[in-house]
Amino acid sequence: MYSFPYENSNSCLNEMKINLTENLTENEILNFNESLDCFEWNKMMFLHRDFSPDYIEKNTGIKVNGFKVMGFKYFIKSDFYTHILFLKDNKIVGIIETSKGVMIDDFATELNNNDTVIISKEDAIFKTYETENEYLDGRKVFSLTFSDSKLIDKYKHPN
Repeated sequence: MYSFPYENSNSCLNEMKINLTENLTENEILNFNESLDCFEWNKMMFLHRDFSPDYIEKNTGIKVNGFKVMGFKYFIKSDFYTHILFLKDNKIVGIIETSKGVMIDDFATELNNNDTVIISKEDAIFKTYETENEYLDGRKVFSLTFSDSKLIDKYKHPN
């Protein structure tokens, strides 16, 4: 069996994935800093569904070689294939795939940055909010923003 050079399944990652894909409610606080204590990480990055590994490496120094999403150019309304990468010294050490769960597109737009924002572990506290979108099965689509709105300016990419 192929082994990944990063965590993609363990107790705290699995619990957070369930929180991000199945149990979402509005105004829920998701504290990644406290919840993900089962492996070492110091930064996180939201990886949009359409990303360029070369662009990410050039702008962040993070190599996503060997890691790719499903490669959809077009997608249906119910599928938001995005990933949250957990980093230690700019190396991927953990991943949560969020398809059919929390949507990060609005968060990336809020920060003017689709693939290169890296958030420190200390600032990795978010709250959920309901978007105007629905999945095909009628479930509401939720997105994330910083729990502390002042952090938006800290991480916002200049236009």
